[in-house]
Amino acid sequence: MTPVRALRALALLALLAAVVPLGGCDDGIARGAVVFDGEHAIVRGETLEGDLVVLAGRAEIHEGALVRGSVWVLGGACVVSGAVEGDVTGLAGRLTLGDDSRVGGDLVLGGSDAEVAEGAQVEGETTETLSQVSGDGASTGPRLRTGLQAALVLGVVALIVSVWWGVPLARVGVAAVRHPVASLATGVMAGLTGLVVVVLVGFTLVLLPVAVLMGLGGLVAVALGWAGLAAYVAAGVATPWLPRPLVTGLLAAAVLVVVTLLALVPLAGGALALLAAAWGLGAALLTRVGSREFRPAVIADVGQAERGDEGQAERGDEGQADDAPPAGKA
Repeated sequence: MTPVRALRALALLALLAAVVPLGGCDDGIARGAVVFDGEHAIVRGETLEGDLVVLAGRAEIHEGALVRGSVWVLGGACVVSGAVEGDVTGLAGRLTLGDDSRVGGDLVLGGSDAEVAEGAQVEGETTETLSQVSGDGASTGPRLRTGLQAALVLGVVALIVSVWWGVPLARVGVAAVRHPVASLATGVMAGLTGLVVVVLVGFTLVLLPVAVLMGLGGLVAVALGWAGLAAYVAAGVATPWLPRPLVTGLLAAAVLVVVTLLALVPLAGGALALLAAAWGLGAALLTRVGSREFRPAVIADVGQAERGDEGQAERGDEGQADDAPPAGKA
């Protein structure tokens, strides 16, 4: 198991302890399957009651097999050649829909490397965001158009936030630029954990609005990180003719355009786009969404601290000697 897969598994163990097995059925009993590693298959004639969650490894739904739930691809690879009654969501990893696949719900591609065959049947809607789609179902035009529209919105919001909330935005930018490793590490861990929590909460219809709000909160934090990065750069290039808020808005829009184009790069594009999102998320979290300046912990010199304690003790002894009354004469 690779370190990335190990981190995913460790982040999930505590969360899954209270809810495994996953998925939902009409009788109220939770069922399903979670793939952490290795190769797993649902063969012809077999039915999986509940949801299938792929975190790592490889899962395959053969032709003639049925999943009475939804399929979530959060890593690894998943090949669907059979039927899925619910939604199929690819957020990371590799997702393949064969010619004989049938999806009863929606197909959501939000960051995974996806291949959709021409014969694949999707009864619901198909949504593509940052996924790298190949095969007969490939279409980069809608994704590029969506990315440009989102960039325009981010630019306008960053301009407004820079006017009314400039100092907190600057704190986020400083954390992203001066502490990129800490920001990236924090964003990756928070993103993996938060993604798992959103998926687990979303399994229950009662808590589905909570899952939606949590997902939107994560997107807002990522956008705040990118806007902070733009504000940091704008502070050095702004002029009297190009005020800082305007430059911040333009640069924030440019950041999202770059991420959108980056996601279109074959093979590594989706992963790089996710790392860029983690970078922005981590910067926002380290500064508590701009409410405080991030200051990394400093490990004190143990030897220097011991010498300081000894000097303080010596000064204390000298003070006690000075305060002692003079000895009387015989």
